[in-house]
Amino acid sequence: DGLNKFDGYNFTIYNSKPQKKKSGLSNRILTIREDKWGYIWVKTYDEIVYRVNPSTEELQQVVNPDGSVLEEKIDEMYVLSSGKVWLSTFGHELLVVHTDAETHALSFERFSYPGKKQQGRNTYQVVEDSQKTTWILSDGGLCAIDSLGKSVCYFESLPVYSMVENTRRIVFGAKDQLILYDKQNMNFMQAQLPVSGNVRLINAVGAGKYVFTIEGKGFMTYDAAREEWKHYSTATHP
Repeated sequence: DGLNKFDGYNFTIYNSKPQKKKSGLSNRILTIREDKWGYIWVKTYDEIVYRVNPSTEELQQVVNPDGSVLEEKIDEMYVLSSGKVWLSTFGHELLVVHTDAETHALSFERFSYPGKKQQGRNTYQVVEDSQKTTWILSDGGLCAIDSLGKSVCYFESLPVYSMVENTRRIVFGAKDQLILYDKQNMNFMQAQLPVSGNVRLINAVGAGKYVFTIEGKGFMTYDAAREEWKHYSTATHP
């Protein structure tokens, strides 16, 4: 029945029924996120993104700077802690939506990768680390954008799927390997998996210890200090 808001006493319903006052949204909501200012971002079944102001109940669709409707259909929506919202399209583009810190007005830009290969990458995740660096994980490797907007790309021939951060490192799950980034020394180390596969999900389970899934092959643990791997699957643990 669309997007519903409950304030502890009453429900407000946002849907496409013509008799409803607030009828800008599709009845089918695929994604819902909250940003740092308390706005609600929703992606609907028709691949359109809206920002909802829960105080004024205003619906605002993300549109082009000239006010025209976006032709691109939105695939995924990433709301970051800094307030930026990244949108990936089915055409493999990336859009960055900015919220003005004072007026909360929206603006957006189209992101272009540095170097020769500008577009066409399949985005798997957009994540912001504790230093406010934005990491784009794609089938064309990693791209890091610092707080000033400078971007640098790494491992451009390697698909990178997942990421986890702890005090010392950022660890990325990639095809057939983990990539360990030392935040103090600002360098990368690659750790080859003992089995082949794509690391789709990863989490930290202690100091220098990680658990991750391997697509179609169960899961593994890795102790970075000991460089020790353990594999758990139906073959190893029937």
